Amino acid sequence: MADFLKNNPIALSHCRLYERLQKKSVEVAFTDFCSVVGKDAIKKEEFQKWFDRFKQGIFDESIDDMRNTLRSDKYALRACVLCESLKYKQLEKNINESYRSWKNDLVESRSYSAYKDFCEVIGDDVMEYREFDFWFYRFFNGEYDFNFERDRDQRVYELSDMPIDIIGNLVEYLDMFDRSSLAKTSRSLHTFTEDQKLFHHALELTLYCYRSSKIRVDEKHFRSYTDWKEAILDFKNIIKNPKLHLNTLLINTSCFYNDPFKAEEHSLKLSTHQLHVKKLVFEGIDEYYLLNILPCLKPGYLTTIDILGLEPYNDSVMKEIVELEQWKKAQYFSIDEMG
Repeated sequence: MADFLKNNPIALSHCRLYERLQKKSVEVAFTDFCSVVGKDAIKKEEFQKWFDRFKQGIFDESIDDMRNTLRSDKYALRACVLCESLKYKQLEKNINESYRSWKNDLVESRSYSAYKDFCEVIGDDVMEYREFDFWFYRFFNGEYDFNFERDRDQRVYELSDMPIDIIGNLVEYLDMFDRSSLAKTSRSLHTFTEDQKLFHHALELTLYCYRSSKIRVDEKHFRSYTDWKEAILDFKNIIKNPKLHLNTLLINTSCFYNDPFKAEEHSLKLSTHQLHVKKLVFEGIDEYYLLNILPCLKPGYLTTIDILGLEPYNDSVMKEIVELEQWKKAQYFSIDEMG
């Protein structure tokens, strides 16, 4: 890759300008630039010189808006996409096996995440995501021909063009996270994935305020989140499937002193259906949270309720809980108080 840019000084200059427009310090920009294109692509002194030129608004000639140098040139834009593609390729190389779950998240969202970064620097009106995605993966796979032009009349086949029975066979092999991601791609695929019955032994949502929250499925698949609110939103996308059946649902809010499900945008309540859950395991310090969880579960289908880690419970709240249909129709109960 360094050789390609060395032999393409204009593309190299566009990459330098792209780094400059990201408002980084020269030290950070130089480090990032070298990690992407190679340490021998340019000396720091020369990079500093170009950085200063860009700071003064000079790029071959004086311009009012340096972004226009990139925005008005399709080859310059492709050089910017190349930078983003190489950045993600290098990032994936640096992730070791102990961070495999993070790597899976990165791979799943890499082109769209890069596109958002690209739009923040260049603007969102110069290249559509589909075009960005095309060039991103060409470069990612080692194809660096900037002059390549797609046949605009050529039909681009998508997953939704496949026969329904084949899509159904593919969906059967997807885990819960992949199904949720697939459902987000189009309305038709969203409807299709919701029509497929989905049986899982266990689904776990663990929320933390100051460290990573997580969603775990069947002890096999899990995803971590730096923001507990994002974990709730992803969890809600999973449970939207009306065909989802769970043997056990585990919800852990033990570090929260305020109900994380109270806000409307974080409520687990679904407008179309109630969850098919046989056993609920709730771990938290306040039984009040159950008033926002139990109504989401289908009465009668729910047979077991285990409550762990409660502080001495509030009698008035428990009276509300035991009046819920979910509680009345359950068969087995256990409550484990703290202390």
